[in-house]
Amino acid sequence: MNPAPAAVGKNTKNVVDGEYFNNRGRILTYMPRFLLLSVFSGILGASSFLSYRLSFLIWIACIPFFWVITRADKRQLPVCAGAYAVTFFGIMLCWVAHVSRLGLVALLLYLSGYVIVFSFFARTFLPRRFSLCTVPALWVVFEFLREQLWTGFGWGILGYSQYSQILLIQGADILGTKGISFLIIMINVFLLHLFTRRKRLLFQGMTTLGIIVGAVGYSFWTMQHYPVHDTVFISIIQPNIPQELKWNPNARTFIVDRLGALARLSDHDRLLVYPEASWPDPVDEYTEDDFLKYIRSFNQDVLMGALMVQHDRFYNSAILVTDKNTHVYHKVKLVPFGEYVPLRSLVKWVDALSGLGDISPGVRPQLFKYQDKQFAVLICFEDIFPLFTLNQARHSDFLINITNDAWFKGEPEASQHLAIMTMRAIENRISIVRSANTGISGYVDFLGHRYLFEQDGRTTFFAGTGNFEVKLNSGRSLYNRWGDLPLLLLCGILITLGIPEVHKNAF
Repeated sequence: MNPAPAAVGKNTKNVVDGEYFNNRGRILTYMPRFLLLSVFSGILGASSFLSYRLSFLIWIACIPFFWVITRADKRQLPVCAGAYAVTFFGIMLCWVAHVSRLGLVALLLYLSGYVIVFSFFARTFLPRRFSLCTVPALWVVFEFLREQLWTGFGWGILGYSQYSQILLIQGADILGTKGISFLIIMINVFLLHLFTRRKRLLFQGMTTLGIIVGAVGYSFWTMQHYPVHDTVFISIIQPNIPQELKWNPNARTFIVDRLGALARLSDHDRLLVYPEASWPDPVDEYTEDDFLKYIRSFNQDVLMGALMVQHDRFYNSAILVTDKNTHVYHKVKLVPFGEYVPLRSLVKWVDALSGLGDISPGVRPQLFKYQDKQFAVLICFEDIFPLFTLNQARHSDFLINITNDAWFKGEPEASQHLAIMTMRAIENRISIVRSANTGISGYVDFLGHRYLFEQDGRTTFFAGTGNFEVKLNSGRSLYNRWGDLPLLLLCGILITLGIPEVHKNAF
């Protein structure tokens, strides 16, 4: 005999899964709990990016959010995923508000879209047999899309949080930083299954442990098989010019005097490297001679960031000045809403945006030469683009990043930017030098060891000159040759293998 239908307005209990349904078959939501867990997950994840001492948190940070994904219905899921994304990216990227609060809000909404779409795919795969591999593969695909689509924004790739764990992350020279993200999500999925008492835990545990042991073993092996091939001597200038003074005409003499005084502290016969936009005036056809005369008074090769004007266009440039020649690189990867306004014609009605000027992008990268070494320059955030960086690294002996992080008031942005540069160095097996206006300056070698310019235990907000002997490696990595292709192929195979299981359980 069939049970009587539930009375209108009454709730009945599903004795199979213990969840409550109303008379229309909809789950009575536990939204406060779901939202709290999503926010908590976002806090854990963001904290791992705020300090390298908290980097271990990322290995458990996604568990609450993944649990919510498996429990929430389709109406709850976008809200919960959005809460996770806004919390995670909002805390990690809080420094963007120093430049634009509106820009931060727009960025959070944009980034939330990736997490929401991922959550719907993960909702299908998480309860299935191969979720230990399919969910990390999905996560990596969405990280790749976030790096490539539109202007691209790869900040917050999970693998960056482990930049200080050099005995774990050397495998990035094969699968890139997103290969570390894959491992992080795999462990989060395994722990979720462990806490929810899923089946096949022994097999999953052995698989996860085997991959961790393999990653650590490869790191140990790698660090013994990449010898120093050569060295180059570089002096890094950290001027520490406050952002409010950089383009103030009354501060010009102060800035020029400081640039010169710091140059005199460098060792002779070194490449002298100044940060992005160091020179206080735009360099154009009328001011170029004075600029070059000042630089050549140092009697050594100088790389300096400056704003250049050519044919009524403004460029964010790096200028290498030698005793006879001048070579220029115009920044290619510009910062949206900082250096230009995307889709300007569509947002011209926004007064705050229509008043912003545009920097023009450069056409192509530029190789520079110092003594018998070749190098390329990455300006500001260009090092957050892994494929752009690997193209610069292929024909270079080392890379130089010049940046002005004064916009963002120091930490946590400075350390997060250092984390990205560290992973770029390991991915390509190339040493990268950084000169930053307010810090962090120094260099990262091809194994991820960091050699930072410090004063009284600080790496930011002081002026000084650091002299470094930069270690060079003669070879490049598998990642430098193939980029993300091997990892994406692996992810595609894993997702494809998981689709039959999803299809089988759907009917």
